[in-house]
Amino acid sequence: MRALESTIEQALENRGTVIAPAFSIGRIRALLYEFEGIVRCYTADGGKKGAAARR
Repeated sequence: MRALESTIEQALENRGTVIAPAFSIGRIRALLYEFEGIVRCYTADGGKKGAAARR
């Protein structure tokens, strides 16, 4: 998950977009749950701590 967190944080910092293929409803639901947690953590600390704040 660290690679996912790093990718999402980089996209947030660059005001970019992350594209993830969705082949299975269950898998994409789990992925979106992780996305939400990463984004909430990142935005709650102003992008300073990033993934380290989730641990």
